[in-house]
Amino acid sequence: MATNGRGAIWTVGFVIHLWSRSNLVVIEVKEKLGRDYYSLPVGKKGRDDEDMILWFLKDRKFDIEAAVAKLSKAIKWREEFGVSKLSGESVEAVARTGKAYVHDFLDVCSRPVLVVVASKHFPAVSIKIHMPIHNDDYNYYLINKF
Repeated sequence: MATNGRGAIWTVGFVIHLWSRSNLVVIEVKEKLGRDYYSLPVGKKGRDDEDMILWFLKDRKFDIEAAVAKLSKAIKWREEFGVSKLSGESVEAVARTGKAYVHDFLDVCSRPVLVVVASKHFPAVSIKIHMPIHNDDYNYYLINKF
């Protein structure tokens, strides 16, 4: 038996039931994406990425239609923006400015923290040296990396 931190006791059977139920819903979403959005890319961060599907399901409180809609938009955006093509070399010049970095410590949910230093963003200088889109590229690269 285990507790959820609020005093409720969970049995191993109940936890396994929740896990298998969420897996069934992930499979259902995966099949729906394959059927209705077959043109979306597959692989990591694609329409068949089960971890990403589960994240969007949790975000939409396991509403399948809402999760599919939001997930398909996110994958389309990633494809249009070219997030998968970003590399350390492509954002190296902006990285050297120190405008943003990943903090050494994780947040309370054990996630990486992206720190953007506002005082290092000089619009007049950025336009001459780095196009503003390059700043965005760097942030997307850091977010995608972790």
